[in-house]
Amino acid sequence: MASASPIYLMARASSTKSWLWHQRLSHLNFNTINDLTRNDLVAGLPKFKYHKERLCPSCEQGKSKRTYHSPKPVPNSRQRLHLLHMDLCGPMRIASINEKRYILVIVDDYSRYTWVHFLRSKDETPEVIIKFLKRITVLLQSLVIIIRTDNDTEFKNQVLIEYFDNVGISHQMSSVQTPQQNGVVERRNQTLVEVARTMLIFSRAPLFLWAEAIATACFTQNRSIIHRRFNKTPYELINGKKPDISFLHVFGALCYLKNDREDIGKLGAKGELDLLFEAIYDDYIGGQQSATARTVPPAQEPQAMTDPAWIDSMLEEFLQFRRLDVWVLVPAPDNISPLTLKWLFKNKHDEEQTVIRNKSRLVVRGYRQEEGIDFEESFAPVARMEAIRICLAYAAHKSFTVFQMDLKTAFLHGSLKEDVYVCQPKGFIDADHPSHV
Repeated sequence: MASASPIYLMARASSTKSWLWHQRLSHLNFNTINDLTRNDLVAGLPKFKYHKERLCPSCEQGKSKRTYHSPKPVPNSRQRLHLLHMDLCGPMRIASINEKRYILVIVDDYSRYTWVHFLRSKDETPEVIIKFLKRITVLLQSLVIIIRTDNDTEFKNQVLIEYFDNVGISHQMSSVQTPQQNGVVERRNQTLVEVARTMLIFSRAPLFLWAEAIATACFTQNRSIIHRRFNKTPYELINGKKPDISFLHVFGALCYLKNDREDIGKLGAKGELDLLFEAIYDDYIGGQQSATARTVPPAQEPQAMTDPAWIDSMLEEFLQFRRLDVWVLVPAPDNISPLTLKWLFKNKHDEEQTVIRNKSRLVVRGYRQEEGIDFEESFAPVARMEAIRICLAYAAHKSFTVFQMDLKTAFLHGSLKEDVYVCQPKGFIDADHPSHV
């Protein structure tokens, strides 16, 4: 066959012929059709220049795709907990050993550290998120600024809206049917499920152990994947130290459990052969401890910093300080020694002496204050017990209805005339200004 001639290539095919060959070639794009004629790759195709003068309705309907979402050249966050990505995965077809069917995945944008929580239903999502935020804020001594989720109802509800407004968290939601806008956690979901599936296949474990496999995958990946921007693991970025993985075991490996039952007898076996599916790690990748009221107040602050019940109590007190603008962070003056703060812990009881609430109070160590410098003459406007009894007796005599109210942190509503410099409270030190007072 003769080679392609410039005359043939310059000749323009009619509109009818162009669309005829477009349809004959299974709606092939016109650039490829012109390449076939220009390079003489097929026989029987007239050597014309084929033009697309209008859109093909069938191609638009059958080949349409989303616009490419290019990655951002600039990172979204510059410190840990500044931005958290959240997504709910599920329901799983098979319930876990604890009857859980959903996975709440939370990813820190800065470090890519991941937490997973397993839920029985979507309704548990707001409660789990609020408890997680309270705990992680105290554990890492950093405030959450932005939370990014999809537009589903588990994240778009009145409970979370009110909580985010109270603590000052900005809630960003992706557009409908646009998972790329929350791609960090969407990709993490896929990775965790793929790794868990692989571990279950390798260990030949039953499928209802999928939650244990995902928790283990999350734990190991936090300590093994490399953040290319920093060349460090997520664990080191969020905790400030290198992870130790010397204690890791193979998921589903044979192990011997110590038999500590009281009825084993003198000649009974002291160990039992079993399979290791999930070690109990000292980390916060799974469910949270019970945050019910503790009956005994902690003796020291470090003990309270690890107890969810007292963490909630301290966070409630701290948020009251923020809401009422009690203080302003400023650089420490050279000629001033800031006063130190202390947490006081106390239980509130009902008439049957049952603990109904854990109360935390943030106070200044008073013995370091000097009258005339840190404070002037002060008093507490508290009614005498005799006056209260007379009031109640008179109300009972006249059959009046008596109402009682309690104003939380009432002392914070007063105005302070003096400039008092205090240290930041333990557990709530600003990560950007740790030396400010």
